[in-house]
Amino acid sequence: MAQWVLVENNQIKEYHDLLPKNWQQYSGFNLSADDLPFLKSLGWYKVRKNPENYNPYTQRLTGYNYVIHENDVEEIPIIENMSEEEVTANRQSRYNSHLWQIRQHRNRLLQITDYTQVLDMQDKFTEQQKQNILAYRQALRDITANINEFNFENSTITWPTDTENLFDPNLN
Repeated sequence: MAQWVLVENNQIKEYHDLLPKNWQQYSGFNLSADDLPFLKSLGWYKVRKNPENYNPYTQRLTGYNYVIHENDVEEIPIIENMSEEEVTANRQSRYNSHLWQIRQHRNRLLQITDYTQVLDMQDKFTEQQKQNILAYRQALRDITANINEFNFENSTITWPTDTENLFDPNLN
């Protein structure tokens, strides 16, 4: 993914992200970035990017081809299709990552409400509040029950509501 290339004898000799500060007898060469005719006279061309239109779930970017034109060099992405096994592994990896993120958030919410399960705290809640707390914590534990590897990308997580204000620091 070069931004600049040096062309000699109609072949690319060097690839650069930035113009060098010094090149041959020129100091401050990088300051010439806006003077494209001057750079072209020395063999330096700006690289024109082509959009990388591909499906990252079924294809992969493996590199770039460069085509020399009269006024610039075109960068063309090389895109390959993944094998069926790679597509499956990629999907499984995304699914596992998705579940991990949900579980991390769920575990934090459960941790915040753990104090409600200590015997010393039980007398601070009415029976209705205790039932609400149990329902809330169970709903958190069940949050991933309806997510599977076939629907995870389109599923919407509806987090249970903390009806008892368990996040209120005054209760801790």
